[in-house]
Amino acid sequence: MTSVVDERATAAFELERAWQACVTAALLGTERQRLADFATAPGLPRLESDGGALGEARRLLHTASALALMRRAGRIPEGRRFPLPDVVEADDRPHCSPFVAHQLNLLSDGELEELLPEWLTLVEARGVRLPAELVPRLLDLAARGVIDRRCALCVAGPLGPWLARSNPAWRELVPRAFDSTAFGAADRGGRARMLADCRAQSKEAARERIAAEIAAEPAKERHRWLSILRDGLSLGDAPLLTRALDDRSAAVSALALDLLLSIPGSEPSRRLVDVARRWLRIEPIRSEAAQRALSSLRGALIPPTRLVVELPVAAPPYFDVDRSADPSSQSAKAWLSFGVARVPSEVWCAEIGVERVPLLEALFGSEHESLLFGAFVASALRFTDVPLADALVWTLPESELAAHDPAIVAMASDEALERTALRELSRFSGPMHAPPLVLRARLERRAPLGEEIVAAVSGPLGSTVETIQRPRGRELDALAEGLALRAPLAMLPALVAQWSRLRPAGNAWLRLIDRTLAILAFRAEMHKEVGR
Repeated sequence: MTSVVDERATAAFELERAWQACVTAALLGTERQRLADFATAPGLPRLESDGGALGEARRLLHTASALALMRRAGRIPEGRRFPLPDVVEADDRPHCSPFVAHQLNLLSDGELEELLPEWLTLVEARGVRLPAELVPRLLDLAARGVIDRRCALCVAGPLGPWLARSNPAWRELVPRAFDSTAFGAADRGGRARMLADCRAQSKEAARERIAAEIAAEPAKERHRWLSILRDGLSLGDAPLLTRALDDRSAAVSALALDLLLSIPGSEPSRRLVDVARRWLRIEPIRSEAAQRALSSLRGALIPPTRLVVELPVAAPPYFDVDRSADPSSQSAKAWLSFGVARVPSEVWCAEIGVERVPLLEALFGSEHESLLFGAFVASALRFTDVPLADALVWTLPESELAAHDPAIVAMASDEALERTALRELSRFSGPMHAPPLVLRARLERRAPLGEEIVAAVSGPLGSTVETIQRPRGRELDALAEGLALRAPLAMLPALVAQWSRLRPAGNAWLRLIDRTLAILAFRAEMHKEVGR
């Protein structure tokens, strides 16, 4: 045994000596240092020179290549040892069928990516397990925002979070527990991001962390940290914001006031409501001529009431210190707009005794109509007031609705958008040149459409394909695709029959017809296969 060890040690020594000879020859040149006397080692092939300086140089390169390979052979790589990751938990769900797995490849690689959310919802409801090799693709789609991250992790099973934690591109998909040590070591931007993540998981934990450490931060960071509270703002945040009213930075104290005015029931909100609630009231319209005149402005018969505005005689509380207002605009109209935009709509409903739609309809014909509609839009956005957004979408004509903040349409409920779209579609007769704004907004959402709205859209859209020879822009293409993507499952056969009848006369619409039919056919097959 000892002789074997000695032989290996000798061979290693000779190998290293030969390597040093090659290095020396390379430094001094083959004319001054010959390889024949030094570059020898057990197992090293004998390479003869073909004469001349060039031959010796070529021999040096070949010898160095052979030695480099011999030195690396059998060597254990050196380096830091990293701990092995935890073993992924077992997944006891049944495997999905090969065709269902193939559908994921088809949808993510082709032109039908819009169907991925529906496919994912079906797979989640079915409770089946995807092949492990497809989980990374699922995580990529979730990281890009194509599919819902919660749903994607549910379908991926235990393997999803396990993989996401090891890839920086996927780490944001998995909620992370708040790490106090990492928070203390992070830079200012990293600390703000960690607080925002914490706020999304636990409003109370984020609020406590901000309250404990905000005083030691500079003004810019204090402002950024308070802004994080806007997500999920509630009455529980009021004590922290009340203390921030005395902040030494004017910008921070102004932000705290603005947030407090966005919390119904806070002290600043109650003070403002007590002053503003007397500004608006509704009275009946006794003159039939006046009622007809107001109805003509709306284009439909409105209730026989009108809104009476009592302009404020002094600036409302906080007007002079709120930085979103213009203190130089010391006028009754500016005070009115400021107050109405900061009073929750339920206050007006309780004070006046009407629901939101009659309240808004009573604005038509008022000399303050435009100002008050703008203030109510601002109020809906400030308080995330979905019922008020629904009422605004129903009440405002489309031209005026488009002029306001588009976020008001985005906030409205699916039911309100469909109800308003049905009213607008009832005015169509013949071809549809452009879909209503509320219908376009509804089709951008992933929730299934109701049968009534699908039936109302199908007729005018089919008439358009039959009578108009040239497609006009992309709006009708998006309408047809949205209809095919969102129609209820029970209506798919009827839609396939309708679009199949349109195909012979399609002409310039042929590409749209074929794509619509492909979406409908794939959806039907998808529900059939996943449901097995």
